[in-house]
Amino acid sequence: VSVVFVSGCTGDTGYKSCSKDSDCPKEMICSNGYCQLKSYHEKPEHQNEIDKGPKTAFSGFQSGDSRTDTFSIKTGEEVVYSVEMASTYEVFVQATSSVPINYQQKYGPPQLEYVNTEDGKTRFSGEPEMVGVDVQEVAVTIGPAPEDLTGLINVTRID
Repeated sequence: VSVVFVSGCTGDTGYKSCSKDSDCPKEMICSNGYCQLKSYHEKPEHQNEIDKGPKTAFSGFQSGDSRTDTFSIKTGEEVVYSVEMASTYEVFVQATSSVPINYQQKYGPPQLEYVNTEDGKTRFSGEPEMVGVDVQEVAVTIGPAPEDLTGLINVTRID
């Protein structure tokens, strides 16, 4: 077990003792009574997208569940969706004109695997072994739009 020095330590060991994850700083977990670094970290690229304000958060999917939402964006604008991962997901985006789509995962390493299965469909899977209350999430950003457009996004959990 590796233990990391944390300022504000308690006890004679020089390491912060704990009894649960919430006793430790955000980037650490409680293991064997001491705070330790997680094997992954939050990626700022994900937070940058989420800070734009997701239109919809897709979460609570069971195996085979599929949900759809529609969007309208003006020239130069974008729309952000949040997908809470529990397995492998497939995202399908269809719009009235071609538009960039960007995917940013919340935690890494490792990097999620992204595979284009068909025109407009992307399947993503894989994640670090999550601990505590951490849940992998993917920000899906559609845009910026080259012109005013409408479209839809469909998210399906694939098991």
